[in-house]
Amino acid sequence: TLTDQSMDRMQEKSDQLVNRMSSTIDEFRNFFKPGKHAEAFNLANAIRASIDIMDGVFKNHAIALALECDEAMELFGVQGEFSQVMLNLLSNAKDALIQSKQPSPEIQLRAVRAGSRVLIDVEDNGGGIDPQIIGKIFEPYFTTKEEGKGTGIGLYMSKMIVDGNMNGRLTVANTGKGARFTLDLLAAQSI
Repeated sequence: TLTDQSMDRMQEKSDQLVNRMSSTIDEFRNFFKPGKHAEAFNLANAIRASIDIMDGVFKNHAIALALECDEAMELFGVQGEFSQVMLNLLSNAKDALIQSKQPSPEIQLRAVRAGSRVLIDVEDNGGGIDPQIIGKIFEPYFTTKEEGKGTGIGLYMSKMIVDGNMNGRLTVANTGKGARFTLDLLAAQSI
């Protein structure tokens, strides 16, 4: 049953989602423009912003998500671009889990400090990436999705943002259960 409080919560959540989606569209539009303003930002908040966008989809598909991240950790870069990378990685993990028909789908997101670096893993249990194509997944327009369901731009743009704009590294490896994408970035305090 709907109550005034539940309607208010849904409206607030919808407003947040629309604002984040609008911000994401702006980030895509401004992606190739020079003069973007990089600054220190809270890592946990940026990750949560991406998780919030995917929250309804995860619930609809019973995908469990676990987040381990120090609340005080900061990165240096354009927060919207970083959130876009996280959104791409979470969306791809979701797609892999749905396609594999994993009975207990889960995504583990871990961020740990390693000296002056921050290592962020996005790991799923969706079966992994075919070893014959794993070396191609960051190429532009390469997609494993069926016709009309993928453009092959998401991972390419993610790699450009991490490797080019954030002076980091985005890599992928198969695990025993699925795929693990790792972002290796410089902590804000190290700059």
